[in-house]
Amino acid sequence: MPRLPELEWRHPGTPRTRRGRGKSCSVPRPGKEPQHREPCVCHGTVPGSATSVSRSIEELHARARALVLSLEQSSAASRAQQEQYVTITGDFFHAHRALALAYRGARQKQGAQLRRLEAQAGAVRQQHAQRVQALARRLQALEQRPAGSETCI
Repeated sequence: MPRLPELEWRHPGTPRTRRGRGKSCSVPRPGKEPQHREPCVCHGTVPGSATSVSRSIEELHARARALVLSLEQSSAASRAQQEQYVTITGDFFHAHRALALAYRGARQKQGAQLRRLEAQAGAVRQQHAQRVQALARRLQALEQRPAGSETCI
């Protein structure tokens, strides 16, 4: 496999030239030793000097503080969102329970109403049967009368 040419590393603060390459910063690429020691265009210090190291440490500390602050903000937002989810889920289960109880109550009420209506229908059927029997007996009694006993108006 052919090796790709290694791109020239630029320090993040170095400006680009027309050809797209910036002036090389004398700050070494991470993991490499500096090739020459001249003042850095970006920092104005000699790489590896105490000032350069302390500035780098300060920059790292500032970056770490920014990351910690960002993490704390993200964590706070996540906790708030989690609390909201818990509240919404609790409300949902509460509403579901209320709905289930209302449904059960409505089913019981409907069952009781159905039993009352069936009992009333049975009573009406029984009354109807009794009236039919009474009318049948009366009709039979009228048919058994002697023919001369009829009255005309």
